[in-house]
Amino acid sequence: MTLSPSRSLACRAEGARVQEFAQANSCSAKVIQTQEVVEDPVLWLADTNSNAADDRLKSYADALRLHWPLTTRELDTYKYQLRLSYAQKWAEQKWQGQGVEEFAQDPVGNSWLQRYDLLPASRYIDAIKLRTNTYPTRALMKIIDGRVDSSCRKCQGSSETLGHILGRCRYTKDKRISRHNEIKDLLKARLAKNHQVMDEPQITVRGQSGRESRHRATSAAAPE
Repeated sequence: MTLSPSRSLACRAEGARVQEFAQANSCSAKVIQTQEVVEDPVLWLADTNSNAADDRLKSYADALRLHWPLTTRELDTYKYQLRLSYAQKWAEQKWQGQGVEEFAQDPVGNSWLQRYDLLPASRYIDAIKLRTNTYPTRALMKIIDGRVDSSCRKCQGSSETLGHILGRCRYTKDKRISRHNEIKDLLKARLAKNHQVMDEPQITVRGQSGRESRHRATSAAAPE
């Protein structure tokens, strides 16, 4: 088909626009000849990009041994099964797998993982290490290098595990009490809005509360 000079120039202009769009989007575009009419070059280019995207997705599906095309429901099912398989492999780890199954059933306890604004970045990373038992305690470092002394660097009385640091070491006792009281006060403030709340009375004897006295007596009676 022979085009008029004005139509030929219009096609050239459309072709140049398609080429510029293709270069900006890192894709190939068919050169529009003066003797060939493309009704809508932009739609044609979009169709070309769509085909390229389909080819890429199909290659990914082939690599994952999935049939193509996938429905949205099938893709969601596969992603869920993939997460379960990763969680299972994680739970099978001797050290890092401890607590995985329990935390997997605790959406409330895991909610902070998606709240990046709750902690500074460095604290958030440390919290992830604590949750995954990858924080460099001496007990963990001894697994990596048997020459490392696994004794607690503070009390020297037990192996420096996360459980010891967070729940048993006498050097972190004040922090544990402070953490407990902070959570207790938070719950008290929330409950007091609609309920009557009473604090457990503390009796001080010789400058020590009854709770502290019981703790010291228990520690003294405990075998080494």
